[in-house]
Amino acid sequence: MSEEETYGERLKKADRDIEELQNLIRILELRPHDAEGNEELSILTRMYGAGETMRADFLKTSRISLASLRKTREIFLAQHGPPKEIRCPHCKYTGEFREERIGEGGFRGTAQQLSIWLEREKSKSINLAGNWKYMIEITLNPYEITGPGGGKPKPPMGPDHPHRPAGLYNAMIHPLAPFSIRGAIWYQGEANTMRAYQYRTLLADMISDWRMLWRRDYFHFGIVQLANFGARSVNPSESEWAELREAQAMVARQLPRTWLATTIDIGEANDIHPRNKQDVGKRLALWPMKHIYNQSVVESGPTFKSFMIWGKNYVALELDNVSGGVVSKNREPIKGLTIAGADRVFFPAVAEWRGGRLVVWSEKVERPAAVRYGWANNPECNLYNDKGLPAVPFRTDNWPGITINRR
Repeated sequence: MSEEETYGERLKKADRDIEELQNLIRILELRPHDAEGNEELSILTRMYGAGETMRADFLKTSRISLASLRKTREIFLAQHGPPKEIRCPHCKYTGEFREERIGEGGFRGTAQQLSIWLEREKSKSINLAGNWKYMIEITLNPYEITGPGGGKPKPPMGPDHPHRPAGLYNAMIHPLAPFSIRGAIWYQGEANTMRAYQYRTLLADMISDWRMLWRRDYFHFGIVQLANFGARSVNPSESEWAELREAQAMVARQLPRTWLATTIDIGEANDIHPRNKQDVGKRLALWPMKHIYNQSVVESGPTFKSFMIWGKNYVALELDNVSGGVVSKNREPIKGLTIAGADRVFFPAVAEWRGGRLVVWSEKVERPAAVRYGWANNPECNLYNDKGLPAVPFRTDNWPGITINRR
């Protein structure tokens, strides 16, 4: 037998020993400090993922013999036993060495349901019910991977991942460009609430890009403003969702042939995709009915136009799209307004419709500086025009929001 063949045979034997020991070490999550005083285990715990070159160098330079490796394996098995069996779906170790709940994994269903088969050979099914074995592939330390507070890194995005950069655009938007399209409606924004200020630019740039792609400046664009969602706040506070709604309203005002449909009153606290799409469609249709088909309709609920301070305690708001005036739903007191002084601390406000203006005040604010309406994730607001269309959430101030520096 040649030296090369002898070396190859030695490498195969070492591979078998190393693989078996590594499997046992992974099952029991052995750490280097567990192997202190045992040179064989100390070396093997450092050899995870070792390639052929590294293993070959190990054989050439190590003072550890193959016989010693095999002996270590036998001792290890005698001390800790073979891999433990577990019963799905509880996923627990059952031996004395370790017992820990690691998640709700496993197969689910009855014994009759747990089977697989070829489409044309159902009679030859393989039953998957019963006890299963599992093994920890590798244990990662989150701090070593992502730094303080980090978790397990996310898997890479494949070509079909919906959040892959440009994936949706390349697959679903660009191929439509050769076809004649008059416009689009856009119902999105929930995923961007953490970066609401950035959305002012993102949405405007996307609309401009689509108009260039279709080579049509008259490309119309309807935006559905985010509906109310989430737990209702008791006290006035800053809101990412309110800032995103503001970004949508700003884009609708600034770009031509772009309009907004407000849905602040038809959302659901526990459903980010509210079921009422009938009113969404009806409100989206109002702008094109008026500006494209020349019908005499009110296109929107009340929108903020301007404000002025009255005396020491009052703020007078001028609103557009009020039609015959503003009303509160069910004729209850107007809700959803807050007011603040120069200290920027907001309090719930009282409001009345007087002489074509909405007058707002609070006994807790002597010299008001700003008013906000519907400024929350899920605000309680009830201001409408006489056509039954809800007022668009707004604020009179331009104080920096909580998402202004997020990118």
